[in-house]
Amino acid sequence: MPAAASLETIMQKLAGTGSFSREELLSVYRILCKNTHPDLTGKDGADFIKVQEAFSRFRNNAGKGSLRPTAAFDPFKVIRETGWKGGFQAKNSLYLGLYRYFLSGLHSYRIRSNQVLQERNLQIIRTILYWAEKYDKEFVRIFTNFNRSVFNHLRISEHYREELKARKILLDGFYWFLHYQDTGRESSRRICLEKLNASAFMLRLFSPLTGSVKSPCLAWMELCLWLQQELDKEPVGFHILF
Repeated sequence: MPAAASLETIMQKLAGTGSFSREELLSVYRILCKNTHPDLTGKDGADFIKVQEAFSRFRNNAGKGSLRPTAAFDPFKVIRETGWKGGFQAKNSLYLGLYRYFLSGLHSYRIRSNQVLQERNLQIIRTILYWAEKYDKEFVRIFTNFNRSVFNHLRISEHYREELKARKILLDGFYWFLHYQDTGRESSRRICLEKLNASAFMLRLFSPLTGSVKSPCLAWMELCLWLQQELDKEPVGFHILF
């Protein structure tokens, strides 16, 4: 039986019971990964990628009730942990949630696949989605797609190195975006804009916004465009991040 199909079948049965924990689900996931990983099977990794995609879809839907949460969700906890002492406006809280996301390395597959960090990672992601829903509903879709793209790390592409370079530039741009939001310095804004523009140019080569072609880079492209739009607005002025 194909690995992805097996994964979907197992998870659907688990979801039907509504009585399993996140740790139990992850145990199933780890077993299937071991049976499909290209380093262990000698295959091209296609089945492993399908496992990642199937697990990602299920996990994103599982928050609707099939998993027993290991801790109550507090939309303010992640924000308070940044040291922020001000009010919890939607824009400020969303930006601080994104700050925690990148500071904690959640854009890295290595961090996201670390089982010890699963609960912390989930809290940060849920915080971002909570405040995004209040600030900009379109960003809920943009961030969700970007967040899922983390698991496309084994995708084979003739332009893979160029795509990695474009993604790195975007991450650098996001660092300067947060620096600008923190300090309000025009120099930080200029550096951020230069990096976002460069990343957008490179990503357009691999993620057409029209047509039937779908690319994992599209999620990164949409995040880049959103950051460019937000850069036109007044900075928040946290004065706590950098």
